[in-house]
Amino acid sequence: MEEPRCFRCDKKIESAATNESPWEMASGAVIMDGGGSFGSSLYDTLMDGISIRILVCDDCLTECKNKVKEQMRP
Repeated sequence: MEEPRCFRCDKKIESAATNESPWEMASGAVIMDGGGSFGSSLYDTLMDGISIRILVCDDCLTECKNKVKEQMRP
């Protein structure tokens, strides 16, 4: 697997813990997991069992905040 980098700007993402991968515990970034949906022709967890994980740095999230839908946990 390649070095963990921001999905948008390609900035290197560091780990928040010395014994964890940034893919599991990122510092200054959000880890997003998804499996696609009926709209994706690339990923559909129900059909192929593949899900994806991306990292997005806090700078990019701040810059693109108007594109983010925030939701409260139930």
